[in-house]
Amino acid sequence: MGRVLDLRTQHIGPDQLLVGGQLEFDHPLTPRVTDAIDEVERAIWATVPVAHRIYIEPDMFDPHHGEVNDVLTQPPSPNLSTIS
Repeated sequence: MGRVLDLRTQHIGPDQLLVGGQLEFDHPLTPRVTDAIDEVERAIWATVPVAHRIYIEPDMFDPHHGEVNDVLTQPPSPNLSTIS
């Protein structure tokens, strides 16, 4: 990981905090991933113009991890060593 370009937090419940960050990555796939995220953001903005900040998290579905809703309710793994 390179630099933190933007970091925002918002309390979304009494015991919940939303953290959104824009991070710089130095990886050969970064341009393709950021282009795909930009495309998704443009589609959302075209449909929902009042969306000021959109945070998209690239991920891969793991069929052994459970249903998608289960994944969304579990905290992320603290292992950040795979990020380069």
